Amino acid sequence: ALATQDAIWDHDFATDITRGNDNLYKMYGYSREKDQINLGTFIDHVHPDERDALLSKLEIAVEKKVALITEEFRFRNVNGEYTHIYDRAFIKYDADGKPVRIMGAMQDITGRVLSEAAILREKELSDKIINSLPAVFYLYTTAGKFLRWNKNFELVTGYSASEIQQLHPLDLFDEAEKIILADKIRNVFVVGQDTVEANLLTKTKTRLAYYFSGMRIDYEGESCLMGFGLEFSNKVAAEKSIKESEQKFRSLVEEATDGVSIISPDGMVLYISPAGVRMTGHTEAMIKAMNVFSLTHEDDIPDFTATVKHAMNNPGLPVKTPPYRMLHRDGEWR
Repeated sequence: ALATQDAIWDHDFATDITRGNDNLYKMYGYSREKDQINLGTFIDHVHPDERDALLSKLEIAVEKKVALITEEFRFRNVNGEYTHIYDRAFIKYDADGKPVRIMGAMQDITGRVLSEAAILREKELSDKIINSLPAVFYLYTTAGKFLRWNKNFELVTGYSASEIQQLHPLDLFDEAEKIILADKIRNVFVVGQDTVEANLLTKTKTRLAYYFSGMRIDYEGESCLMGFGLEFSNKVAAEKSIKESEQKFRSLVEEATDGVSIISPDGMVLYISPAGVRMTGHTEAMIKAMNVFSLTHEDDIPDFTATVKHAMNNPGLPVKTPPYRMLHRDGEWR
């Protein structure tokens, strides 16, 4: 009793008197010589919301002749503040099965309870944050066991929480992509982070183009991969549309009888259509190696240069180029 930090108590059912060590009297703010503790005193110090439940549990234990009972409750200390108590008690019965004495130890666990509450609040906050992300969020171990994920992960993949717990990250990809995904995951645990573009395979076997990132973190003493995935199906569709438009544009330009060219402000030819190549008599490679002004008659360069400058200062507006003479490969001015 002297060695422990707990409040040791011993209650006599016959006399309704509770005695204990110094820690017990300190909790009540009582004097061992002047004050007496009984069951009523104890119940009065228990939080009002927990008194009935505590008494009910004691009555059931006595009725069933239970010897050992434990309980957590809030107890009003000498300062009038409620502390969290973990109480372990042993009940002694007589030959007729009636309770004679009950002895226990009350341990102040306020620090632990407050720490657990703080951790719970932080977890609730982090859950709200990751569930608000438009991306899919995931956290899994080196063995591929999912520890945390957001609601969007469930919505996108189509898997329930219990199903995700049984999944390995590579189960969410086609066989053809599993090799590179496995390499990327290993690289995260070695280097610290990595990214990859891959098709996420949903429960219904739908493939969704995603950009994935991964970062190695220590989570509850274990090395884990934390990351998110952003869908870029719209980006892929846009890129596909752009490529199709470029192909149509190229087909239109290359089949035209007029010469079409793209020229930089300093006169370098960035693109010239087949018809334009034929008009110069040079090859495409030769034209791109020359400056367009070197093929222009010196008397026409001022007007041609002014027109190019005007076009550059008025982007998007059609500009009519004045007639100018261009040197053909055969040495004639056309």
